[in-house]
Amino acid sequence: MRKFDTYLAQLQKALSTFSPSEQDDIVAEIQGHIEEGLHDPQMGLSAAERVKKINSELGSPADLAKGLYKAHWRKRWLFLVTSAIGYVIIATVIWRPLPLIAMTIFWVSLALPIIIGLALEYCHRYQNSLLST
Repeated sequence: MRKFDTYLAQLQKALSTFSPSEQDDIVAEIQGHIEEGLHDPQMGLSAAERVKKINSELGSPADLAKGLYKAHWRKRWLFLVTSAIGYVIIATVIWRPLPLIAMTIFWVSLALPIIIGLALEYCHRYQNSLLST
């Protein structure tokens, strides 16, 4: 495991955009995968082969952190958008100067392209991730 201590330390630094608890969780998860790989005979016959294969599969700490950030950012952004839609609907119901139907049509016409765009972007990126593996 000592061979990967510097990798995990570099990963911890590269995850600076995450909260400290998220950093610890991610590093612990990666460390668990490394430990499993070191003991998995399918990764190689010798310990040196396993270490080499694990290094090649993990990639650089910066690339791994960047990929995790992109995946995490999309989830946060989608959460913010869906939360905002809820607040807008509540505000629309409470705020009665304009007819409720007109406000609903306005907000649906605003939110629907965003939701469809997010779904298409997610599908596109998911398809690209499947093709790159």
